[in-house]
Amino acid sequence: MTRGGAAITTSRVTNLRKGLASVAALLLTTLLLRRIVNVTHSAHAASEWAFMLAMIAAPAFGGGLIWTRKLALQLLARGIWWSFSLMGGLISILADGGDGWSRSIGLAMVACGGVALLAAGRLGLDASDRRFQPVAFRRTLLLALVLAMADTGALLWVGLGDAIFEGHATLLPLVACMIVGVIGLLRLRTWGLIVSMGSNLALVTLASCNVLFLPHPLRPVFIGTALLQLIVPLPMLVSIVKTHLSRSGRRAPTD
Repeated sequence: MTRGGAAITTSRVTNLRKGLASVAALLLTTLLLRRIVNVTHSAHAASEWAFMLAMIAAPAFGGGLIWTRKLALQLLARGIWWSFSLMGGLISILADGGDGWSRSIGLAMVACGGVALLAAGRLGLDASDRRFQPVAFRRTLLLALVLAMADTGALLWVGLGDAIFEGHATLLPLVACMIVGVIGLLRLRTWGLIVSMGSNLALVTLASCNVLFLPHPLRPVFIGTALLQLIVPLPMLVSIVKTHLSRSGRRAPTD
């Protein structure tokens, strides 16, 4: 096979994988839309409907982002699918024995999110980005960003839902800090890592002390993912500290 033919074949496989990820994401949005239409009623306020429709459109939105060349949008797509897979697993586990519909929707969220993630794989993650050019720990940073985006997105939905339906907005300031951390990580700023880790430490502490208005079944899940986000960047943090100490030692005056 010629080099040009190999390139065409690779391009077709790439497009097929992206297409499969987009179809899985669109299917998830369709299933969620049918679920919302079947169980809700017109008494909801406009803000409540807008929240629900925006939430169920998110997977399909990720399916569109997978076709872009921007690294941040590629990571956002994966973060969306991870968060829905996580929530789907939780729904399927916690569903009552007689609530087969909730369990089936939860399993569908896991399956569609998993197919989208597997089909996308590392497509688009090796693309060059003018701002995101780490000299080391690229894979660690990418994993940290996907986890951060997934958690931030999930907490944003929960926080907005609490604010709209329950009148509690305790999660939203923490979500704002997490968004700032994600922006800092994308720009390869040390303060981004510090803000991200500080936000996750605050989440673990406040959720463990029942300070945050967080549904009980979700509390251990978010605590677990926050702990994971504290562990993943530890090699980077150790490297930053060692580099700082090494530079401080070289600048120290000698006797």
